[in-house]
Amino acid sequence: MITFRNNLLILLTTILVVSFILLGLVLGNTMSDALIKSSKKTLKSEMMATNEIIIHNKNDKEKLKEKLQTLHSDLNMTVQVMSGSTVIYESLSKDNMKKHQNTINEYEKRAEDKPYDYHYYISVKDNMQLMVYKGEQDQIITLYKPFTTPFEFMKQMWLYLCLILIIVLPIIYIFVRYINRRYVKPIKEVSSASKMLSEGNYKVRVAESNVVETNELYSTINELARTLQTLNNEQKIQRNRLETTLSNIPLAILMINKYDEVVIANDTYLNLFNKDQTIIKKRYQDVIDNTLVMNMVTQAMNNEVTVYRNVPIQMGVYTKHFEITAVPVLSPNKKKIQGVVLVEHDITQLIHLEQMRRDFVANVSHELKTPITSIKGFTETLLDGAKDDPLLLQDFLTIIEKESHRIQSLVEELLELSKIEQSSNVDLSHVDVVDTLEQVIEMLSLTALEKNINIELTSPSSMTVIAEASKLKQVFINIISNAINYTEVDPQDKNKDIYITVEPSEGDVYIHIKDHGIGIPESDQSRIFERFYRVDKARSRQSGGTGLGLAIVKHIVEVFGGEITFVSKPNEGSTFTVKLLGGQQHVE
Repeated sequence: MITFRNNLLILLTTILVVSFILLGLVLGNTMSDALIKSSKKTLKSEMMATNEIIIHNKNDKEKLKEKLQTLHSDLNMTVQVMSGSTVIYESLSKDNMKKHQNTINEYEKRAEDKPYDYHYYISVKDNMQLMVYKGEQDQIITLYKPFTTPFEFMKQMWLYLCLILIIVLPIIYIFVRYINRRYVKPIKEVSSASKMLSEGNYKVRVAESNVVETNELYSTINELARTLQTLNNEQKIQRNRLETTLSNIPLAILMINKYDEVVIANDTYLNLFNKDQTIIKKRYQDVIDNTLVMNMVTQAMNNEVTVYRNVPIQMGVYTKHFEITAVPVLSPNKKKIQGVVLVEHDITQLIHLEQMRRDFVANVSHELKTPITSIKGFTETLLDGAKDDPLLLQDFLTIIEKESHRIQSLVEELLELSKIEQSSNVDLSHVDVVDTLEQVIEMLSLTALEKNINIELTSPSSMTVIAEASKLKQVFINIISNAINYTEVDPQDKNKDIYITVEPSEGDVYIHIKDHGIGIPESDQSRIFERFYRVDKARSRQSGGTGLGLAIVKHIVEVFGGEITFVSKPNEGSTFTVKLLGGQQHVE
């Protein structure tokens, strides 16, 4: 691409060269016309002088010839004077006229037809001119004279024009360079700076100039750059704040523009619905799989109203519940729709907790209703007269006492579970888990022997964990008691023993408690740590259980920073594994 400077230089040079050529042509033509007119005038004067000599000396031919010869020899021309067909005078250099005789004859005929007129002819090509005149004495005068062309003059003129052009061209170059440096270069610098600004480089600045005409332009572009840089920095701050907010907000957010394209999706949304996928600039119909959610976006876009709905969404094998809001984004004048913001709040846990609360209320009501109904019934029976029968009185009071203990146990375990959940009454310390297990085994050994069950402990002599002694003891009591209660009494079957193993691993301590009881059906395994959940309700109530034992165990272990897992097969038994943080190296 040719630069402006080169364009200007070429243009001015072309104009100058063409102007000089035209000037040379005009001057040449003007000089030629002036020379021809001058030659014609001179030739006419000579013709008039010749005619005067003829008039005054018409009777004296010798004198006439002498004067004509004197006149024309000084003027370097050929003369012929004829009267009719008689030659009155003829110069000696007539040979020059022979090659133009036809032209001479033609002009002499014109003179015959129009006397007293000066018939002039010139040929620049042949370098000759002639004039024919018929005077009062009927004589025809023919003057033939060489015509000197101005070639030398024209050559000199063109030479001078070329020299002037050679001198002017550098001046033109200097002038163009001056214009370029003073006006064009600043414009190019501003143009370059503007281009960099359009590309996002707001740090660019133009060095200010001392040229009045461009200094204001420089100042303006620098002020523009500073303003854009400030706005860009503020925009980056706002964008970072928005991205940080969107990234850390626990709600799934999707923004769709008026062209149905996804423009923003926060991390929560991507992790929930489109993990490891790029969805920006894609149509929301290709991103959202749920028909109800797509209908909400369409309704918000078309009707320009906010749409709320709770939508269950299938995610793999699970169904999650979302509280979804589709909010239309309007233009500042609220006349045109710009897009839709989709906000999805995962309320699965809230629904689950609400269901747990309902189940909890129902279970507590049921667990309290049964002993209270029993106590009320036996009390009313005693008041109706059964108190007078000593045997009935003793039996009824025993039942009332048992049901009272059941209510007391239920309330105490509920309070214990509440305290554990708050984690405000747990004093962690280094506890010897082997010693705790030995104490629990000793406490439950008589109950186990009644069912012909042996409890075997395999462990190092000592093993320390981070826990609270009383609550750790409660954990093992609950697990081992369940192992005993849910093992059938069968004297013929020797394989009903309970095996407890303690082993360290990578700083943690694992306690495995294996029984050979009835096991847990697969359909119930996901719920055994829920409150009041019983696999075998009749067996649990018969043994005095409240259904809170494993829920308490789970919460205690988690407060200790540990974990409880199990493996169970129906009619083969269960193995519960408690992982606790190790407190110190064991001693063999």
